[in-house]
Amino acid sequence: MSNFNLSLNVVLVRPNYPRNVGSVSRALANMGAARLILIQPSCEINLEARQGAAGAQTHLLERTCYDSWDSFFANEREGIRIAFCAREKKETDTLDLSSRLQKLNNIGALSTQPLYLIFGPENHGLKNSDVEYANFICQLPIFGTFKSMNLSHAVMLALYVVQSTIAQITFSTSENIASTAMLHCERFEFPAEAIKDWLSKLGFEFGDRRTDAYKVIKRILLNNLASSKELRILEAVIHQTIRKLPTTNNLDQERN
Repeated sequence: MSNFNLSLNVVLVRPNYPRNVGSVSRALANMGAARLILIQPSCEINLEARQGAAGAQTHLLERTCYDSWDSFFANEREGIRIAFCAREKKETDTLDLSSRLQKLNNIGALSTQPLYLIFGPENHGLKNSDVEYANFICQLPIFGTFKSMNLSHAVMLALYVVQSTIAQITFSTSENIASTAMLHCERFEFPAEAIKDWLSKLGFEFGDRRTDAYKVIKRILLNNLASSKELRILEAVIHQTIRKLPTTNNLDQERN
């Protein structure tokens, strides 16, 4: 491992089967992950889940549960959110996980922020709304003809890729890491309404997948890991810009 302490978290969204959740807990214990987070679980954490975890009960017992994404964002530190989808999403720069981690390391982000690996339910995977505020979407390597993986297998593979990639990375000095390690410790709040209001007043329309300005701006901010402080400053600038924009009445008066 490298000379930094990575907070590695696995997020299961609406998991369906208790045994899979237990098996994921076991994978976390195998691969040195920090936390198991469940969002709107569709199953009970019962005896079957505990049997799936076998002797690796700690992550299962200490799991964090949220009833919505809003609750997740209200309570979790901002961090790097990587969602896993079997199908590529349009308007996203989809890379394999190892390549994405290398890019994050190149900009100094990997050693300073918590990492959240997000997996969808076993039947249909993640919805578009689940990946709305993911920083990146990644795919896992599959070399055979059968493309579907069990949830716990996918988690195990993702954790292995993370840990093996980190083991190959040489980071900068511990002094540089220490100086930046606490920069990203606030909860994540994306100024969606402010951006939409601003674009609307500028005459932009929403809904066209090819030319939706809001989606383009959102993707730029998420892909570049804008911090909560930077997003707050941007929101303040947007509100100030809106106040400075001429109103429709003022424009009509100027034309007359």
